[in-house]
Amino acid sequence: MQIERGHFDDWHSPFLAVLWWGLHALLPGPAGLLILINLLVWGSLAWIAAMAQERVGAPATVLVLLPLLPGLFNFLGHIHKDALLVGWLLFATASAASACWRTEGSSRMVLRRIVAALACVAAFLTRPNVVFALLPVLYLATMGLSRPRRIAYVGLALAAMPTLYVANGLALDVQQRHAGDSVKLYHLLGLSYLTGQNQLPGTWSAAESDAIVASCYSPIQWDGAIWGNCSFIHQGLEKQGIWGSRRLSAAWLGAIVHHPLETYSVWAALYRLSTRTPNSWQMFRQVPAATPSRFVVPRHPMRPATQIAESYLGSSLVQQGSRPMLFAGILLAAAALQILRGRSGSPLGRLAITVALSGAIYMTTYFPVNVSAEYRYFYWCGYAAWLALALCGLDLRAASCHRRGLKSVTAVALAIVVSTPLALALAPFKLPTAPRQIAISSEDSAQVRLLELRTASLPNWLAGSFEGGLDASGWILRNGAYESSAGAGPFTSKITTLLQSIRVRLASGPDSGVVRIEHDGQVLYVDARSDTPGEVTLTLPTPSTLSDMRRYASWGAPLRAMLWLLVFCGGVFLLNRRAQLYREERGPGGAKARLLETA
Repeated sequence: MQIERGHFDDWHSPFLAVLWWGLHALLPGPAGLLILINLLVWGSLAWIAAMAQERVGAPATVLVLLPLLPGLFNFLGHIHKDALLVGWLLFATASAASACWRTEGSSRMVLRRIVAALACVAAFLTRPNVVFALLPVLYLATMGLSRPRRIAYVGLALAAMPTLYVANGLALDVQQRHAGDSVKLYHLLGLSYLTGQNQLPGTWSAAESDAIVASCYSPIQWDGAIWGNCSFIHQGLEKQGIWGSRRLSAAWLGAIVHHPLETYSVWAALYRLSTRTPNSWQMFRQVPAATPSRFVVPRHPMRPATQIAESYLGSSLVQQGSRPMLFAGILLAAAALQILRGRSGSPLGRLAITVALSGAIYMTTYFPVNVSAEYRYFYWCGYAAWLALALCGLDLRAASCHRRGLKSVTAVALAIVVSTPLALALAPFKLPTAPRQIAISSEDSAQVRLLELRTASLPNWLAGSFEGGLDASGWILRNGAYESSAGAGPFTSKITTLLQSIRVRLASGPDSGVVRIEHDGQVLYVDARSDTPGEVTLTLPTPSTLSDMRRYASWGAPLRAMLWLLVFCGGVFLLNRRAQLYREERGPGGAKARLLETA
């Protein structure tokens, strides 16, 4: 829509919008950007495979097949910034690796380092929070340079990122929508739920404060506070001049300082869902009717290739392979394998370690800064994990040169980085839930039309209008609503949910009557009669018996994460020590070398 209208905002990357705008002029529709994404992904892997082939031969071509793996094939037919981000990162990694792969003319090496830096800048412009994951790639590109030149190279690349981001915004006259404030809002919503007090700054009515605490936070997604049933929050913050202001930032930082355990609980609960059971791992979406798109792809008849791809993407194999927790384990295993074999100094080993570090850093950043349990945020982590593991496997075929152990301090630092994502995933915090039972029936024999019965904070797209185990004997499902028939029993639902309100939505009108609602040992009567057809919406609060239940984690949760981190770091340290002993024994002057000389 922004491309069609020529007006851009910063809710998503303006760089992506202007890039698509240029490609749209050449190839109208999605084709141009889809081609670019796939050229970057497949072309970069082919470049890396060509370099690896010099060391290990034909088996290196397996790298070109990586995008077909479960978890990696998912978004190659999609246009969004996370797919483009993977393309830029793979291109930057290939360029950086080629810059230090062999000794060549200095001008060619300088050019490849410049290309690597520009690809890193493009990755930052696509998604700025990737900046920390770019550091290992920039470090790889500067291998062989003196320390002053290395510092200058990395410094210039990092300085160019925000500079060009701001310049891009000024050139396009980008509307500032302060997308970063969505993170602050989401954290404050979570803290409001866990503390039982409204943590949002500003003036709110009693009903709004109750909704903020009991009906608006979800560990799945933040959208409800912007566009969903709790959109009054975003609208209220904007009307009061708080959205995009220092006041919201101050309230956010203050709440974190005063509620450290609750803050950890918000982060850990979302990270648990994100790494174990992320949503939107397919992202099959119909084009919204409001989008002025003239490029709708007909689904009938569907081409055979499209049928195969869609069946593969919808399979349990892809679902099971699209789990960031699996990627975290692979990243740690790849780094540990290279350290054990003392191959961190070989070209393939150095590249594997670089990719593993980048993926682990990027994954860790989504522990404190995340707003949704969407799989796409971890797309680069999947590519980094499988690429690092494949490079380790290929390095097994390489010559036994470059065997060396890392310095103890370096090994510990590396272990901490690659172990942190898995340690956090293995010591998660699950928000407490409780069973709720609701029964709805007619009090005066008039027909009851039930439109919605679900946890108030649950995203609309996730569970439909009805949640839980339903018993609708005698009720008819018509046009997405349940209608009672003559002699129908009560409509019952057993919902295991957070300690939050449950929303009930009923149709009202001249033919409606009094509706009886039983919930949690209480009885509520609602008069749905009205002169004109309409709706009645009410929320069923959390029963008082559950209001005192502890909602956030104890100090044991972060301590368990620290314990896992110590276990992994200790294991990597021992592997590095074994590699050092191997070198001492087999290297020049070692015990086995002296024995061979004596023989």
